[in-house]
Amino acid sequence: MFRKRALEGSLLLLVLAAAAVLVYSWFFATSIFYVVAALILLGIFSVFVLSDLLVSWIMILGIVFTTVILIFDVAYLPDNDIFLLLYTFSVSAWLASRVNHYLHERFSLVQDDSEEAAADYDELVQKIHLQEQQSFQALLIHWTHNRHFFQINTHEYKRMLKQIHRLLKWSFQDGETLYYVSNGNFLVLTSRTEQNLRSHFQERVQADLITMHFKNKTSRSHIQFQSGYLEIDADNVDRFHRFEDALSNLERQLETDIIIEY
Repeated sequence: MFRKRALEGSLLLLVLAAAAVLVYSWFFATSIFYVVAALILLGIFSVFVLSDLLVSWIMILGIVFTTVILIFDVAYLPDNDIFLLLYTFSVSAWLASRVNHYLHERFSLVQDDSEEAAADYDELVQKIHLQEQQSFQALLIHWTHNRHFFQINTHEYKRMLKQIHRLLKWSFQDGETLYYVSNGNFLVLTSRTEQNLRSHFQERVQADLITMHFKNKTSRSHIQFQSGYLEIDADNVDRFHRFEDALSNLERQLETDIIIEY
């Protein structure tokens, strides 16, 4: 399920920050008020029109260019004016990028299932406590460097995410449930223990995933995956009683999962 509160929170933060900067510049930096307003609008507008990678370069070059001007005293400005000119565009662009990120999740072909995954995980934990079942498995599959691909081509990123989701949905349909839990992470939960999820992924599913290519305008790139695995039973259910604890452990496992070049 899409995280509506995250979008509302990031949007509110952007509005409050922009309003605070405008009010401050109106009372304490009147001479550059319209410049600051233009920088805010430019920062917000650029995020929704340009790629994340290009916006990042504009932010870096803008700060470097402004710093050079200040170092060589091309123009004299009070310290508060300098601070506003240095950081208004960068901060506005960064806050707008967070809003843009959650908007992409909202209208993505693959919706965030974090809340549904948490509810189903809690139900499985309760069954172990009630001794209705002995254990269940959790497998986290991560699309490595997915944010990099998002910055390169947002449209292709969405298409690729849908294609990965479709393949995983087809590969895990024998008693398993698939959830997309944002940031290129796919979670599989199952109460069945006849088949080890990690072995099934490494021996069969991963081979299909790595045949996919991210198609940019001028190139085709291989995509890679990492995974983390847990089997929750009576011995460790107290340690992983909360969904957040289990997910954090799975994400930490990704750091030690070696990426194999194909």
